[in-house]
Amino acid sequence: MKVALASVLTMFLCLVGFSSKKTSKETPKPQGNPFAMCVEAPYSVTDEYLRRYSEKTDCNFQTARNRAQEKASDDARNALGPTCRNEISAAEAEALCKQNGRNVAEVNASVSDSIPRPQGSAINTQLGVRDTTFCVTLRYYQLKTTRGDADCPNLGQLRFARTYIVKARVLARCGVRCSPLEP
Repeated sequence: MKVALASVLTMFLCLVGFSSKKTSKETPKPQGNPFAMCVEAPYSVTDEYLRRYSEKTDCNFQTARNRAQEKASDDARNALGPTCRNEISAAEAEALCKQNGRNVAEVNASVSDSIPRPQGSAINTQLGVRDTTFCVTLRYYQLKTTRGDADCPNLGQLRFARTYIVKARVLARCGVRCSPLEP
């Protein structure tokens, strides 16, 4: 009885599964990342880049590192943003996105990932350039940590801990925000 009930249930599930399949008239959904991506411009489009440096001090190493990297990244984006607008034409931006199977994204679209230029090294992060379809790719190429002379209270304990001084350097290049192709 249990075997017969199980076989009937299996047949029913198979029939329901076959009837719920898509017909050939339905358009398939695009594969890949559904969010805008920062596509780094190759040297043939622009050879502009910037290096920025920031130094932050804190009692916590992670906090000092994050603040130093964020400050250097923001400085690089703010300095390189106008250059990206001037160096990359709308036609070049569209061609760059099309080469990667995407369209130029809307102004201020959130950027979730990045695509390096051909033969480019891995990108650590990316930031959008305000009020444009451009973005800046960032590579952290140097992170130096030293112990500082100033003392930090050690969270209620009688001892004191030394501070961390973190120096972050970033390399920034222009990119274009590209969104997936519409189905």
